[in-house]
Amino acid sequence: MNEIDVLEETIEEYRKVKRLKKLNENLTEQLLGSIQYLIEYSEKYHFQLPKKTELLQMVENGYSLLQQLDPQQPKSNTNKTTDNETEP
Repeated sequence: MNEIDVLEETIEEYRKVKRLKKLNENLTEQLLGSIQYLIEYSEKYHFQLPKKTELLQMVENGYSLLQQLDPQQPKSNTNKTTDNETEP
């Protein structure tokens, strides 16, 4: 393997890592948004959500982690869905 082959392989691996990082960020945002929605839904309809404190902490930590990884990320999920959007 010459230097050009090594460089091309390194660049391709870097691109794969970038794609995986973006996928991971998107999945994390979706998970945190879903948890946040469940918490809001439980409050709106007054039902007990098991381990609500832990879920709130998970959301807070998750957004903090996303902010550290990419400072351009919003601090919280501002694209909340309303119940009208999800209910038939």
